[in-house]
Amino acid sequence: MALMARSYLVLWLVTSQVALALDNGLARTPPMGWANWNAFGCNYTSATIRTMADALVSTGMRDVGYDTIIIQECITIAGHRNAQGVPLPDPNKFPEGMKALVDYIHSKGLKAGIYTDVGVETCAGYEGSYNHEAIDAQTYASWGIDFVEEDSCHHPTYANSTLIPYRDLYARMRDALNATKHPFVFYACVQGQDQVQDWGPMTANLWRTTGDICSPGHANWDRMLQNFDGNAQYPTVAGPGGWQDPDMLVVGMNGLSPLEWRSHFSLWSISAAPLWSAPDLSKLDLTTLDIFLNKAVVAVDQDQLGIQGTRRSSWSVPAVPFNITDGTPLQAVDREGQAGNMVTYSKSNGSLVIAGTCFSVENCGQGDGDAIVAFHCVANPSSSSCPANQAFDLIGVGGGVQLRSRWSQKCLELDGRSAALVQQACLNGTKAVGTTQVFQWTSQQQLCLKTHPDTCVGFDLPVAQAGEVWARPLVADRGQAARAAVFFNRDSQASQAITVTMGSLDLDPSQQATIVDLWPAYGDGCLFNGTACVITMSSHSNITAIVQPHGALMVKVVQD
Repeated sequence: MALMARSYLVLWLVTSQVALALDNGLARTPPMGWANWNAFGCNYTSATIRTMADALVSTGMRDVGYDTIIIQECITIAGHRNAQGVPLPDPNKFPEGMKALVDYIHSKGLKAGIYTDVGVETCAGYEGSYNHEAIDAQTYASWGIDFVEEDSCHHPTYANSTLIPYRDLYARMRDALNATKHPFVFYACVQGQDQVQDWGPMTANLWRTTGDICSPGHANWDRMLQNFDGNAQYPTVAGPGGWQDPDMLVVGMNGLSPLEWRSHFSLWSISAAPLWSAPDLSKLDLTTLDIFLNKAVVAVDQDQLGIQGTRRSSWSVPAVPFNITDGTPLQAVDREGQAGNMVTYSKSNGSLVIAGTCFSVENCGQGDGDAIVAFHCVANPSSSSCPANQAFDLIGVGGGVQLRSRWSQKCLELDGRSAALVQQACLNGTKAVGTTQVFQWTSQQQLCLKTHPDTCVGFDLPVAQAGEVWARPLVADRGQAARAAVFFNRDSQASQAITVTMGSLDLDPSQQATIVDLWPAYGDGCLFNGTACVITMSSHSNITAIVQPHGALMVKVVQD
């Protein structure tokens, strides 16, 4: 990734219990680059990857720091290994072989990343690395891979059906990569599970703190904010060599406006987050490219101190009421603060009731991946014709339950990519243990995953909208102090005047400071000097910005 040093992975003894820590000299600033999943999903070939490599160069993105391409998902068909266990990438997708593709990426001055999973299969059902970590690491080294992303689907179990801790699963790949003596940046895509903040820094150069930000091609403002907030919970664990990752950027994707793209980019930058671009780079419009190429905002993200930003001030305005209508999708929500998402089950008619509505298979579908939505409850949910899509049976498994539709005979599942509640073919017996098909009820009647009890089924209930200031310290010249700050308006309806004190930025309120707008060409927000909007101003006490709905003004503050 960015500024990757050519040094070997080193394991250090850090306690008398011989704990292993990752200290490989790599990823000293947050990695940057491009990954194919959000734009293409599995619908890509090696020609696609070559085109994206060319585009990173021709657009100038490589020279700003986007220097890694992750070949993401759908690489080796499940079970396709040779007699020695070496993974065999799909020859239809990679006709020239992986080594030739990696060589091409390197010829463009870029680094090459590969994708796998801690399980037997990846999230999309391709070959994973479970029990093949050593041979996969050796193979990646032989191909010249620089970056390894390991996902967390199909959670493996011990022989007694107990889940293997993710900490241990990711340590297996870390150690296998280390043993090759080849320099790899290692990305643990654990999606915030198993208290990764406690072991991520010892295991990987970056670790996912959240679920996926969106499904391919479908960005969502609320989901973006959910990932930002989830990533902000443990800011002190990140730093040079080990970064918290709230997932890819959705800049340039449908679902957000250009103003919201800029806000999103600023929030990732203030968070010292990896910057993964995701659109089809061969079709970038100038508005999108201008965001990716904002060197001042990228410089904040890449600041050598590597300190993740934190919230310095905030206040709230009333939340808007949440209107549940027929067809409102059910999805994964965080258990905390979501007590309104109570689910009850009627043994008499098989209905699952939430907020006065019933779980229903959308449009009475019978296919894999069909969405589960809220719909007004019908009198006879088990009738022989639609809407018999509201009746479910509970199947006990692994200390939890599967929820099987009487209409489709498929089981409910929280999709790991989109966070949507969908139906899929039921996994039988022990195969279901450790998957997102097994649920349990909490004491507050929330329906949550058995393996991840903080991930529940419900609606993304609104909270009070707020004006906030997030800030982080920056490297400064001798005798100076520098900060980056984002004035962020969460409200969707009205502009907000947002103020922060110099003291809240850990600056001296008795000394004058120079404040510079890092998005001067746009009107998403402005520095307000009490009379008019300005691009640069001086102040020694408070800084006030006027920010549009969903806007973010990012500034640099320097004090001599």
